[in-house]
Amino acid sequence: MLVALPAVASPPASPTQTAIHRIQWGDTLTSIARRYNTSVAALKSLNNLRSDKIVAGRALQLTSGARALQRVTLSPSEREALAKLIHAEAQGEPFKGQVAVAAVVFNRIRDSRFPNTLRGVMYQPFQFEPILNGWAYKPAGSNAYRALDAALAGQDPTNGAVFSPRPSVCCIMVHISQEGMTQMAVFGMVAAFVVIVLLVQRKVQVGLALIVGAVIVGLSSGQGVFALLGTAVKSLGSPNSVNLILTLGLISLLGAVMQEGQVLSKMVSLLQVVLRSTKLTIMLVPSLIGTLLVTGGAIMSAPTVEKLGQELELPPARMAAINLLFRHGWYFVYPLIPGFILITSLTGLPLSRLLLWQLPLTIVSLAAGYFVYLRGIPDRTPNCPPPTRRDFLLLLQYTSPIWVSLALTVAAGLSFPVALLGGLVLALLFGDTQAKDWPQMLYRGLNIHIIAAGVGIVIFQGVIGQVEALSILISRLLATGLPVSVLYVVLPFCAGLVSASNTSALGLTLPLLLPAMQATDTMLFGTVIAYTSSFIGYFASPLHLCQVATITHFKCQVVPLYREYRWPAAAVITMLVVLGTVM
Repeated sequence: MLVALPAVASPPASPTQTAIHRIQWGDTLTSIARRYNTSVAALKSLNNLRSDKIVAGRALQLTSGARALQRVTLSPSEREALAKLIHAEAQGEPFKGQVAVAAVVFNRIRDSRFPNTLRGVMYQPFQFEPILNGWAYKPAGSNAYRALDAALAGQDPTNGAVFSPRPSVCCIMVHISQEGMTQMAVFGMVAAFVVIVLLVQRKVQVGLALIVGAVIVGLSSGQGVFALLGTAVKSLGSPNSVNLILTLGLISLLGAVMQEGQVLSKMVSLLQVVLRSTKLTIMLVPSLIGTLLVTGGAIMSAPTVEKLGQELELPPARMAAINLLFRHGWYFVYPLIPGFILITSLTGLPLSRLLLWQLPLTIVSLAAGYFVYLRGIPDRTPNCPPPTRRDFLLLLQYTSPIWVSLALTVAAGLSFPVALLGGLVLALLFGDTQAKDWPQMLYRGLNIHIIAAGVGIVIFQGVIGQVEALSILISRLLATGLPVSVLYVVLPFCAGLVSASNTSALGLTLPLLLPAMQATDTMLFGTVIAYTSSFIGYFASPLHLCQVATITHFKCQVVPLYREYRWPAAAVITMLVVLGTVM
């Protein structure tokens, strides 16, 4: 559900009502007339216009009942997209509540105050939280399709509403008013981030630092102590939060068991034998594990990177940077991440075209990582014969705790905590420890700091969701009148930095930027810039869970790690400027 103020049910425009269109930047009388199935002459006559010139922000009176009786039809791809939204928005609600979600979407399509297409309604800024957090891109259940068909057939539990009269039934109106965007809320957000960084720099546990930041944000936005406690309990009790915390705990436990049972050392030795290079191995491990799209998944490669980094005599901050950069550097061209799915859905640009233009960003980020972190480091080539068939089979065995966990999640569809239990069993069986020692080893391997970091970030993000901090920052930046090319950078970067989510940042900002891209014919340029900027903000965010978990594992400080990012970040930004000049 969206976190916002409850809204009163609003009836759709009746055939006798006069509809109003709020002029957006890039609108013309011709485009508005085509959209509402009327004529330019009718619009000019109804609004006493003497020329075709219109001003953004003003209200334009439309022909009476222009869209009131429009029949909604869906293509197969639109049907699938709406079913996913229904599933994400109302799963766990009664069937009637799921029908209500679809009905509200259809009512909005028919209402002239909203976009007149399904995708326009779904991706309208600040309306549906599953669009922002990426849940709307997960597969839908059969009940969602049944609810969609029921709404198409005419069922409407909301009685024509475009907002839900009951917050527990379907989407809630996001009430955004300039009067409610207080300076204190913005100050609280900024202060919280500064305090979190300072506390972590002083070696305060990351989880505790995040909870302190959550308290600052909550109190500065007017939430009371009991409201903060309620938000914390609700955030921690959600299925996604429980799954996240269990995943973090089990991943760190799996790494500890593999390390203590010598599975990890044997796997690393065999990788070095097969690849014939320690430096190549330390780059490849986080890259391969990075294909697993799990929040905080960098902790899975951290133990291997640490062992290899110690052989290369690297400092902790550099090992942490390698673990993060070679995992995330591929995300510019990895088409399975929700951010890519979102930008192709919103912009209509071909995926192949986006991949082609963003491939140079991956190349320069990984190349810069090698030159800065590893080029001057002597390699450790194993002094042994070429790999044999037995070496490959042993490598398959000792890497099985990892690839079996991935296969059980990706191919078998099991939840990641359950899949990790399978990997944990294999690590115990293939390790050099006896069964009687397993309980003590599992106890020693449980990383409380990683679990606490997960708890802290869940609470912090839950509190942020209550204050609409992103909406404040975005609205104020839009009001500055900056050039659109600057907004393509600033808005997604700030959203990524605050939300620690590439998908959420794009979901918040791209719909706001699309009219500017269309009006200035910079769709490809704007999309690449926005995606890259949101990614840089997300990657650098103090709340980025991969970064939080990596810092905790390597016991390094934030500032030295950020120093390691300087040259790879400069390489990406330089390439982005080059791409911008040739697009």
